Amino acid sequence: MTKKQIGEMNFDELKLWMEDPQNDCLRARGDKRWIDACTRYSELYPKPPNIQLFNDDALKISKDISYPSNVVVITDPPYGNGKYDTDVAVPMEYYRWLVETFKTVAIFGYPENLVEICIGLGRKPDEWITWNPTNKADGRGTKNTLPKETECIAIFGEIPNASEIMRPRSKNVNGVIGKIHTGRGNSLLLARLGDVWNDPAPGMMFNASKRRHPNEKPLSLMKKLAVLCSNEGDVIFDPFMGSGTTGEAAIPLGRGFAGIEKSLEFYEIAERVINGTKAQLSLRLPTPREPDKGDSPDLQALSTLGAGSALGDLS
Repeated sequence: MTKKQIGEMNFDELKLWMEDPQNDCLRARGDKRWIDACTRYSELYPKPPNIQLFNDDALKISKDISYPSNVVVITDPPYGNGKYDTDVAVPMEYYRWLVETFKTVAIFGYPENLVEICIGLGRKPDEWITWNPTNKADGRGTKNTLPKETECIAIFGEIPNASEIMRPRSKNVNGVIGKIHTGRGNSLLLARLGDVWNDPAPGMMFNASKRRHPNEKPLSLMKKLAVLCSNEGDVIFDPFMGSGTTGEAAIPLGRGFAGIEKSLEFYEIAERVINGTKAQLSLRLPTPREPDKGDSPDLQALSTLGAGSALGDLS
């Protein structure tokens, strides 16, 4: 590979060349060809998506923000159980404003909470997903309630990329299907993922000290949801941002992000997380693939480092 050949490559060709394991030795020894490739990559790499963060009360400021037309809402609102200072139930009128204002709104909650929202809105959701935290210990029920073992996501509006959400295809007892598919092409290892998503919850049991927020969601889950509900260049809005996992998932996928968090403690955590995600992108180097943490294939393949900036002014 000569400098002239590197200089003739477009962004996607260069990215594939830099991710090729055969070129790891060039990277390891700082070969001039690798340095030339990094320089070219930096020249071709576009600006990161538009990002706006607010340390404020979503119920007070949301309607005062100027939104572009390509905004999608993905949010895990407070459930009103008093687990933390800002865990206060969200008024129905706010949910109504979200659904009437934005083209797609995805809301987390326990089934009974989401059913109450649907009744209050007077409409059924266009999609319903059940999240099964595969590593979560049995929930603590009360004398009159069953333990909570799953959460759900009600989606109102468009879901443009349902066909892009995949899972590893099941093997038979002897693994024959897996061997055949490996021989015939990697795409045949995948199948469409349904409406039950199995992703381990972060910070469980012995890892509780690493948990950033009492209701923190796994990154693998949020990446799938971002892909399902939005397109590259869209802006994902999370009015109850928490520790920033929605933004952490959205930005590498070429989505803009706007987040509001009332708690200063969680806002500062989210700010660090999202700034760290931006910094990783600003290195302008292909990042190592993340190990699969859910029931879908490696979602780094869905991340588009070359995605264009999201449109609109959210300031």
